[in-house]
Amino acid sequence: MKITFIRHGHSQSNELNILSSSADDEFYLTDKGVAEIKKAALEFRPSAVENVIFISSPLKRTVHSAQVYMKAIGKSNDELAIDPRIRELDYGKFSGKENVGHIQEKIDEAYSKFKKDGDNLFRVGKTGENNYEFLMRNYRFLNELCEKYINNANVHVVVFSHAGPIRAMENVILNSSEHRSRIANGEFRTHEIKRPLLGHIRREVFKLNNFVSKNTKHYDVIIGGAGPFGLVCAERLASAGKNVLILEKESYIGGTSSSYIDEETGIEVHRFGPHIFHIKDEKIHKYVSKFKPLNNYVHKIKAALVQDETGEISYYDMPLNLNSINDYYHKKLTPKAAQEFISKRTGGIEVSQAKNAKEAGYAVFGKELFESFFKNYTEKQWGRLAETLPPDLFSRYQIRWDDNNEAFAGQFQGIPETSYDDLFKSIVSHANETYSGSIDIIYNADFLVESEKIERQNGYSSLKIFTGAIDEYFKFSLGELAYRSLKFEVIKKNMDEFQPVAVVNYPQKKYKYTRVTEYKHFHPEAKSSKTIIGYEFPVEYTRGLERIYPIEDEKNKKLYRKYKLLAEKEYKDKRVLFGGRLGEYRYYDLENTIKSAIELADKIVKEYL
Repeated sequence: MKITFIRHGHSQSNELNILSSSADDEFYLTDKGVAEIKKAALEFRPSAVENVIFISSPLKRTVHSAQVYMKAIGKSNDELAIDPRIRELDYGKFSGKENVGHIQEKIDEAYSKFKKDGDNLFRVGKTGENNYEFLMRNYRFLNELCEKYINNANVHVVVFSHAGPIRAMENVILNSSEHRSRIANGEFRTHEIKRPLLGHIRREVFKLNNFVSKNTKHYDVIIGGAGPFGLVCAERLASAGKNVLILEKESYIGGTSSSYIDEETGIEVHRFGPHIFHIKDEKIHKYVSKFKPLNNYVHKIKAALVQDETGEISYYDMPLNLNSINDYYHKKLTPKAAQEFISKRTGGIEVSQAKNAKEAGYAVFGKELFESFFKNYTEKQWGRLAETLPPDLFSRYQIRWDDNNEAFAGQFQGIPETSYDDLFKSIVSHANETYSGSIDIIYNADFLVESEKIERQNGYSSLKIFTGAIDEYFKFSLGELAYRSLKFEVIKKNMDEFQPVAVVNYPQKKYKYTRVTEYKHFHPEAKSSKTIIGYEFPVEYTRGLERIYPIEDEKNKKLYRKYKLLAEKEYKDKRVLFGGRLGEYRYYDLENTIKSAIELADKIVKEYL
């Protein structure tokens, strides 16, 4: 087989002399960079008889390079695979900064420490990667390619990556730890890989693993998952002097609460739908604010009813209040008159006697309001008829008999000042800079595989916390717990504002989506002439999607109780605890997630460590 490395073309970060790492994915190619890649396409073109495989780092500058190259040689972008293991080194706090001399010295220090002192645990920019994480992911990528294609001389793998990963992999291919020759923007280099090299790569991976087993620090706790539960639990344990390792399966922090900043507009986009802090407990509010203050956003929801004939949209406050009722019925009722008016429409059904969600909805809202605002919305969300859903979906719902239109009235609420991504990273950096304990995160990691490997290498058993799906941990041995999932269609629009508030519900059956989020409303202080909206489509969970809402019917509750018994045995046998919404098979908002994580961490310090 052959492998050709192509470094991305001159990017916007090169133009600005900014240190752009794997944690800073904001830069595309400049015109100069596009020209460099087109030149590479003229000089290097795989043979027509070769089986060519194209792989790119996920960062914008490499994907852009791959797309320019593939278009130039007549290949479709559909043939491009993405592998996060070959992204650039994460420079931590130096990422996004101007690449001046003292920063480069720190980066060189990381490499020199690995060479001279064997200290490959030196973490660049405090919160960035260490050399172990960086080299290991690149070595494993190379090893996997060779294992797969070494016997096929007709395979030619074209890799679009960065200077650091290319240099790391060429060190192994050329069997030289001193190979430091620079690869310029848009430059390519081809290597023929023969079977003896595969053994060498395997030995390098083994040596690096062996090195870490002798030199890595002792981890008191290993956590599976860098979502809010895992991060808060880790922070509390670090504050008690414990060293914590988090193994995260994704390439980003924050789980289903994660976010990213759109490069063009500067708008924060929530990856898995809107997440808003609404906190009743002042202690939890103070805890969150310690890492990143909340902004002044006040959450308000509207429901949209769209006329079939004209397309005219009428917006109603949600939760339903006095304004909603008066607007819907074209009345001017007082609070007392509104209560009497709705009571007459409930058909005399008592909420306590309701056998299902439909009956409970009729008892609370009356038939007209329930059918207009809740029936179809609920059935779309859960994929089940309202008469088959439990009554508690609506039995605790209260209409507001005033004009208060805040979704979370009387609570601490808002969005982290800069972004959720910044909040989660601040939790980690605060722990590492403040406490005697520490938090390390390895991304793109399989919890079961990596935790067992670390324990085997280091010769001790850490306490483990698994925040993933409890049924998946046990390989679905008792059956699969049911969830609802979500799919999103995110669209950028060339307009100042798409809708009056951040979240608008669409309860009519003719719309497949349940709600539309306009993300710019979450940061009223930010300005952009464009906007980004996200359509939210509920779907039945299938493997490969995100588990969002547990379906807590009796069948699934019974199955979870069986898994919980297995979990209790797993702690006795392997010191594994389960936590978080997936580990406990229950829906948590952010406040309850944080509270539960703090409680578990306190219990661990008192009882388990």
